[in-house]
Amino acid sequence: MRLAVRVATALAAATIGGAAHSQDAERMLAGDYVATGADGVSCHFTLSYADDVGGEVEAGAGCEGALGPINDAARWSSDGAGGFRLFNALRKPVAQAIEDEAGLTLRVGERDFALAGPPSPQLTETERAAGSWLLYDKSAPTRPLCRLSLTVNGGVAVSQCSRRWRNLQGAKWQVIPGGVALTPRRSPTVRLLWRDAATLAPDAASWAMVKAAQ
Repeated sequence: MRLAVRVATALAAATIGGAAHSQDAERMLAGDYVATGADGVSCHFTLSYADDVGGEVEAGAGCEGALGPINDAARWSSDGAGGFRLFNALRKPVAQAIEDEAGLTLRVGERDFALAGPPSPQLTETERAAGSWLLYDKSAPTRPLCRLSLTVNGGVAVSQCSRRWRNLQGAKWQVIPGGVALTPRRSPTVRLLWRDAATLAPDAASWAMVKAAQ
């Protein structure tokens, strides 16, 4: 028999900055989860989040036995470390999801259960390319020649550039198959292709762009 519990709650008051950070974490964690024990018994539950009501928990099929406390979950919140906590209506914790190198584990009482969650959101090609970049000469990869910021609306801003690269200020860029096209204001368009997950470079060129650490 399907068991369902849905209780809307508001998160406790926090500082403005802390509240915004918490809301972002909760939006990323919301989704469908399945906790599975060594005996193969599985419990399905859903975490949802909205700014005006906070976190909600809906327990579904299989939440019985050692996983029964999930049925009492009324709300949830991020733990700030990639996991989350489930609470009952009396604000007492009933379970905690812990993230480590192996993935997510759901701890209920003294027992741990493997936890499968929603897939990570996939970036669009524009989102993948946008952001801060460092331009290097391949012969001196530890000394950036220019710092670039590619905006999601196709703009380019630069700073700390050597003379050769200053004309990239105000350039435009767009996604092309396999990479991006960069068009300076007074120079021909350059095609940069993905060389790995964080490197863009033209064919047969002496320079490359590497995504800066965020």
